[in-house]
Amino acid sequence: QNPIRNPVSVEYSGIYHATVLLDGCTNTASTTVIVNPTPAPPWVKWLTYCQFYDAPYLQAIGSNILWYTSSAPGTVGSTIPPKPSTDVVGVKFYFTNQTALGCSSAIDSIRVAINPTPTVTVSPDVTVCPWDSVVLTAVNTDAIAYYHWYPAMYVNDTTAASVLVRPETNMEYSVVSSNMYGCTDTASVNVTVKANAVINLPDSV
Repeated sequence: QNPIRNPVSVEYSGIYHATVLLDGCTNTASTTVIVNPTPAPPWVKWLTYCQFYDAPYLQAIGSNILWYTSSAPGTVGSTIPPKPSTDVVGVKFYFTNQTALGCSSAIDSIRVAINPTPTVTVSPDVTVCPWDSVVLTAVNTDAIAYYHWYPAMYVNDTTAASVLVRPETNMEYSVVSSNMYGCTDTASVNVTVKANAVINLPDSV
């Protein structure tokens, strides 16, 4: 009298007929059943950021997106996408699903990895005489580090940790240092060039 079709399948859509037999008499009624497909989870992209980067709000491609703090059953979703925090190095997962034609997809995860940002320091500001040279040194806290000095004027090597500069005028040099994850930090140093000394020697007899 009350048949059950479980689990539900899209192929079970159609017109169902019920026939009643009573005292040799019959009657028939019908009902239409529509089984909508369960949508796939929304399309998401796993993300990687450097520490302290101002990450944008998460995005997913789908319809009627909901965001969850956990994939556990019963977790209440929100229509507001989360904004990942990048203060702490590590990996964190965010969760989302979509609803189409009244059916909800499974909850999918977004992996957000936070890589460490290096700290670079550079030589203190220095004053030199005209045509003198000075060595500027950058120090990165990471074991694997790369350097780029700019501007390149009067610099003997723009990719070394220590460079020799011989400026002809006041210069501010900056060094961008990156680690193995491609995360960077920048430091600057001012090189002031003193005025050239002038000596006057009068004629003598």
